[in-house]
Order: sequence, then C-alpha cells, then structure tokens
Amino acid sequence: MSFQNELDPLKEADLPERTQPFWKMVGPGAILVGLSIGAGEIIIWPRIVAEYGATMVWAAGVGIFLQLWINFEIGRWTLSTGETIYTGYCRAWKGCALLFILFNILGWLAPGWGRASGLALKALLLGPDHPSSDTFWTVLTFAGVAFLLFGPKLVYQSVERAVELMVAIITLSLILLAFKVGTVDHWKELGSGALNFGYKDPGIPIKEFFIALVFAGAGGTANLFYTFYLRDKQIGMGARIPTLKNPLRARSEKIPSTGFVFPDDAANRERFKGWWTYVRIDQSIFFWGLSSLTILLFIFASLSVLHPKGIVPEAGTLIWDMAVVLGEVWGPLGRNLFLLVGVVTLFSTQLTLVDGVSRSISDIIYTNFKG
Repeated sequence: MSFQNELDPLKEADLPERTQPFWKMVGPGAILVGLSIGAGEIIIWPRIVAEYGATMVWAAGVGIFLQLWINFEIGRWTLSTGETIYTGYCRAWKGCALLFILFNILGWLAPGWGRASGLALKALLLGPDHPSSDTFWTVLTFAGVAFLLFGPKLVYQSVERAVELMVAIITLSLILLAFKVGTVDHWKELGSGALNFGYKDPGIPIKEFFIALVFAGAGGTANLFYTFYLRDKQIGMGARIPTLKNPLRARSEKIPSTGFVFPDDAANRERFKGWWTYVRIDQSIFFWGLSSLTILLFIFASLSVLHPKGIVPEAGTLIWDMAVVLGEVWGPLGRNLFLLVGVVTLFSTQLTLVDGVSRSISDIIYTNFKG
C-alpha cells in the first residue's frame, strides 16, 4: 500500500436539483444529535452542575454554538463536491490523512462510552450491584450495534431510523421528568446560569472546565461524521455518490475516491442556495436547537435532583445515583424512566461512534492510499 502524493482533480458536473421539501430529507442532523447527546450531556455537565450549581451553564451553550459553525462548513464542502470533509482537508495538506486517522484512534480508542452503556443496561434490568460481569453487558451493547450496522441492507437507513427513535424517547422522557421534579426556582437558577457569560467557578480545574466546554455538543472528530450522513442522504453532490450498502447483504457500487465541482453559472448557483438553505435549517433545528434543549434538560435534572442534596457522584455512577433519587421522589417509575434514558442516550452515542470512526478511517485509507 502506497501513499498518494496528489489526489485526482475534481470532475466537473452540474449540482443536482433539490426537489423535496425539508421535512422529507430529515435525518443527517438528527443522527448528529444522537451522537451529541452522549457523555457530555448525560455525564459531564450533570456532574458539574451537581457540584457547582448552574453558574457555568453558559459554557455549554457556547460550546454547542461554536460547533454549529463547524458543521455548516462541513456541510458546505460535502454538498458542493460530494467529497467527505476528510478528503477536503487532504487536498489542502496531504499530512491530514495520517493526522485524522490518529485523531480518530486516540480520541475514541478507549471505549468508556461502550462500558457506560453496558453498565446502564445492567442497572436498568438487574440493578448496579448484580454480580454479573460488567464486560458481559458491554459486549451485549456492542452486539446490538453490530446488529444495527450489519443487519439491514442500507447502513445509513438503519442508523437514521434507530437514532431518530432514540432521540425522541430521550427528549420526551426528559421533558416529562423536568415537569415532575423541577420548580420555578430551579428554572430561574438555570436561566441565570445560562446568561452568566464568562463566569468560571474558582473551584473547578481549568482542564475539567475545558473538557466540558468542548464536549457540549459532539466534540472531538465527531462533528466530521456529518459529512457521511449528508452523502448517504443524497444531499447536493452527494446524490452523485453511491449510498453505502451492507457488504454482508448487498453488493455496493464502486464509490469514487474524489468528487465533483459544479460550473459557476446562474443555474448551479441557484441550486446551491437551495441545498445550502437545507444544511443551515438542518443544523439550526437539530444540532443547535435540539442539542441545546437536551443538554439543558439533563442539566436541569441534576440541578433539581442532585445539587439540592449535595450529591456529587463519580462519572461512572451518576446515572444510577440520579435514578435512585428520582425513585425517592417519583417511585419506581421515575427511577426506571431515567435508567431507560441513560441506556438509550449512551447506546445512541455508541452506535454513531462505531459507525463514524470506522467509516472515517476507511474513507481516509480508501482515498489517500493505493495498492
């Protein structure tokens, strides 16, 4: 296998027309929400709020807002060329190929997110102190991921439907919990913290604060996975790229390693505006809007349940600790509902990370290495 010094040039082709309304093309942004709802929303920020209150909530909003603009530019490149954002970076500097392989491996190598998903499932079904092996439950959740990725013929379609269902369960359950356990004073405190721009509690280490800031939303290389969702949804020039099929169930068409460029004429500019409007609405409603809502609801739950009691759990026990307190307030229904939210939240992240990381590395190798 040899490294390509130069990528093939972009081929000229007209930008496909957008013929469907926005709501018939929903999917890419919703999957990114399912990825974003992971550890930052359900573990990192609720733990910070349990210890310090809502005074630094503004940073979560800033983190998501900054990532919104990154996602816009990822979308702009992919809809304009049909290429992944990784290929775009490699056009600028060939060293990006090795750099992004390294980032994906180092960033997601230790599957703490997979173990957290398994532990949440164990707690929901048998309780956290059950003697069964934690490894067994972690393997079980990875088996679920494998089933969703290698069961259906179209990988994207399976991920989209599963994640949309999980996001709906999470959002509706959190809204129900917020109405049940929250008070007007809690909402006021949350609002005050959201507007408390620039404040950092003296007690929080700068490293912990920065981690919380960057993992509000997707974080790491996860934002870059949006490029695959757009291509598989046939957005813009993505319509000229064959959809990824399950190699165990169907034979895929050969996917070109490089993409296209549209002629700079009035017709193509008009088509670009239509697709660009789609990306902006998709990311504004789903990534910015829904991610902001879910992280605030998780924070609100911690502010209402853990902070008043002075309970500051370890990251690995936060879901169970919050579920126990909710059980005291609302009985078994409250406890089991939050455990369900924990399982679904962490599993959606597990599914999208396994899909995104594997596709990222394979795309980089396929495009930049020959032989």
